[in-house]
Amino acid sequence: MKKLIQKCLVVTLLILSASQVKAQWAVFDASNFAQTLKLAGEAAQQTKYLSDTYKEIKKANEVLTKISNALSNVSMISEIVEEQMTLVGRGTNTLRNIRNHKNTNPQLISQFTKNIDDIMIANKSNVEFLKSFMKEGLSMSDGERLQLALEVRKQTKERDAELRAIDARARVVFETLGVYKSMKR
Repeated sequence: MKKLIQKCLVVTLLILSASQVKAQWAVFDASNFAQTLKLAGEAAQQTKYLSDTYKEIKKANEVLTKISNALSNVSMISEIVEEQMTLVGRGTNTLRNIRNHKNTNPQLISQFTKNIDDIMIANKSNVEFLKSFMKEGLSMSDGERLQLALEVRKQTKERDAELRAIDARARVVFETLGVYKSMKR
């Protein structure tokens, strides 16, 4: 029996020396948990604030883009109106030059005057058209207005080319008449 007790003691010592058993308790720190909750709440508020700020900046950018586009369109319309006025001035000068030319012929003057009048009437309709489609409340997008303005600009350039051609033709015709009249003498 003594031997058995010795064996049990040895086994017990071996067991106790071989493995150390450690126990750990779960610890809950209420102040640390409260701090974490507070930080999470602040982070959520900052995220919402940043999101709202981003949305406001995006809206402001859209408004500024619309304003920029509108100003660009107004500038282009202003240029088109100036082109219209230049066309009227050119027509007036051409008509004056034709009427004041020393080799006038009433029939030719009448023909050139009619051609210039046709261009001026078409030009006036362009000006009226520009006024009408620039009004607020018209169910037209900015893109559609821009397309129409570009079409008016194109027509203005075509009419300006026609007017220049009439002016050049009138100069040639009247100069030719002058040469012809001098040859008759």
